[in-house]
Amino acid sequence: MEIFNQKRMERCQTIYSEIMENWQKTNFFTYTVKATDSVQGIMLDELRKRYFAVGLGDNLVEIPFADSWSFFR
Repeated sequence: MEIFNQKRMERCQTIYSEIMENWQKTNFFTYTVKATDSVQGIMLDELRKRYFAVGLGDNLVEIPFADSWSFFR
């Protein structure tokens, strides 16, 4: 699992900012989340080790599951 560090935090902040700016401009809260590998049939323990591509449209950044989950709380 990737260590939480400044670079990882900046990736998350960039995604968050883009989603919020888009929401303010369009009045629609929209985003894209895609698994980078198949998640079919795996347990949560294994899912936590995976990465997801998160962002707006095709402008996606791969981040660990734990980070992508925090966007939807």
